[in-house]
This record gives sequence, structure tokens and C-alpha cells, in this order.
Amino acid sequence: MSAYEELDTFHALHEAARLMRGRAGQMRGEMDRRPATWGPGYRDEVQASLGGPAGEMAAPWDPEAAEAVAEWLETEAHMFGLRGNSAEGQTLHALKVARAYLGPA
Repeated sequence: MSAYEELDTFHALHEAARLMRGRAGQMRGEMDRRPATWGPGYRDEVQASLGGPAGEMAAPWDPEAAEAVAEWLETEAHMFGLRGNSAEGQTLHALKVARAYLGPA
């Protein structure tokens, strides 16, 4: 069992969101420092570099996508703190995303 697997639901959601936001911020800094590399066509370059389904999946994962998912995870963590697991499954789905993102520690 990884260290991340031992995190409870609330902390796993927060940790994944924290990492996503931090990495998105680092990526934004890289994009600002090297605009020629990370210009409007960078998604096409990522897709071409990785190729196939891997490229198609990775290319859209930009800072905006990471920040949007991080915000959703933080919202679910907050709601979990207020109500526990949601009856509709939002907490479970958010936790699946958080644990998949955290991966093995």
C-alpha cells in the first residue's frame, strides 16, 4: 500500500488538488519563460511527440484543465467535510480521480 493510499478521503482530495495546482503553476512559469516552445501549437506538438492515444490524451491536459479539476476536487473535499459521502456518488468519483492522479507514492 502506498503512502497516498493511506490518506483518508478528505486528505486525498486535498493532496491531489494541491499537486495539480502546484504543477499547473510550474507549467505556467515554464510557458512564460519559453513562449516559443509553448505557443498556440504546443498541443499539436505534444500529441505528435507522444503519438496515438497517449498523445491525444496528454495534449489537452494543460494548466487550465489541471486547475479546473483541482477546483472540483477541493469542492468535493469541502462538501465531504460537511456531509460525508454523497448519495449520488460525487465523492466516490472525485476520490477515484484523486487516487489515480496521486498514483503510487
